[in-house]
Formats: sequence, C-alpha cells, structure tokens
Amino acid sequence: MVILLVKQIHHKVKAQNYLKGILTVCVMLLLANNLFAQATGAITGKIIDKKTGETIIGAAVKIAGTTKGIATDVDGRYALSGLTPGTYILEISYIGYSTKRITDIEVKAAAATPVDVVIEEAGQNLATVIIT
Repeated sequence: MVILLVKQIHHKVKAQNYLKGILTVCVMLLLANNLFAQATGAITGKIIDKKTGETIIGAAVKIAGTTKGIATDVDGRYALSGLTPGTYILEISYIGYSTKRITDIEVKAAAATPVDVVIEEAGQNLATVIIT
C-alpha cells in the first residue's frame, strides 16, 4: 500500500514538473517574440491649397520608392502608419496641382511625425489655336 502511494506521488510530481517545463518554454517564446518585434511609427498631416488655404480632398500621398500610399480624407488629412523607423521622402500629387516632394522626414518608433504640406496649382501652357 505504501509503495503504491509513493508511486502515485512520484507520477504526480513528474507530471507537474512536465507542465511547469511546458509553461516555462511558452513564456520564454512569448518574451522572445516581444524582443524581436520592432515598433513602428507614422507620418500624419494634412494637404492644403496654397491659394485658398483650404484642405485638399483625395490628394495622393505616398512614400517615394514604395507602394505605400493613401488618399487624403474629407478633411484633407492623411496617416501613413506601420513605417519602420528611418528617413523617408513623401510625394504628394493631385490633378491640376504640381507634385511636391518632401525629403528627410524622420520617423521614430512608436511616434507620429506631423507633416502638413501646402501645394499649388500647376501652370498650364495651352497650345496656340488658329481659327480661320
């Protein structure tokens, strides 16, 4: 009877140690995942018409050399998020306006870099028309 009781206790302790080991490994994997995860930043702002001072709805705002971009909302605002920390070039374009490039935008981890941009209408040269 005593031997049977000792064997049962031994199996319980062995099972508890096994579960503790699994739990320890799981916790270590979760911590390692957090260590390797890199915090990202964002570029936010609004696009404004130079002549009228009004915001531009639907202007294209993109990171130069990438496919990451967005259109401004009804308030002329944009937010490019999920950017790894570093230096970026922002390109803003809109029909009838000159494309504008903003260089050396520094994005920091877990922070939003505000960049408001003023754009102006593009001058258009029309071809000469002769009426006879």
